[in-house]
Amino acid sequence: MITRRGFLASAALAAAASAADKPRVGCQTNAWNIEPSDFNQVLDVLRNIRKIGYDGFETGFRNLLPQENILDHAKDEIAKTGLRLIGIHIFLADYDRETGIAPAALLQRFVTPEGIQGAFVLTCDEHHKCVGLQLLA
Repeated sequence: MITRRGFLASAALAAAASAADKPRVGCQTNAWNIEPSDFNQVLDVLRNIRKIGYDGFETGFRNLLPQENILDHAKDEIAKTGLRLIGIHIFLADYDRETGIAPAALLQRFVTPEGIQGAFVLTCDEHHKCVGLQLLA
């Protein structure tokens, strides 16, 4: 026979497991007009995304590039929003002529151990076809 305490404990565990398996939804920041040089605008958008109810976000590399020299601070500020960085997209007017994607030097700025981690970089060619995905371990 199961006790009331045992039933409540197993129900709580089942609810926690169910919540962990739930898909987490992110939002793209392109819906907002952001001035990349003003990181406070980026953070305001992230707080708004969280308020709407999203768990994460994906943003253009230009919104993070100005924070390149203070990534630890940027990571801390992003973490305070409660959102997870899901991905960084790179879209350029000109691409590497050999590969057809963003230049390797630009990708390395995000993929190095010093770069923002726990997300991915998605690159698209001049025809808007996604041609590269690099996980930021």
